[in-house]
Amino acid sequence: MVLEITDYADELLDALDGLDWPERVKTMQRNWIGRSEGARFRLAIAEHPSWRSKYSRPDRIPRLA
Repeated sequence: MVLEITDYADELLDALDGLDWPERVKTMQRNWIGRSEGARFRLAIAEHPSWRSKYSRPDRIPRLA
């Protein structure tokens, strides 16, 4: 099982407002969690099983864009 923090980003970010934490700590958490959009892709390399990945900037992956 793979746990992807991005699957819970909206819920985590919304819950920060209800916490009694210093605003600077909540800001650090918001920046760490992020809310990015990206692309999921599967790569196959000769003689190896394919692997799945998610990247927020697929245009920066050589030979994929």
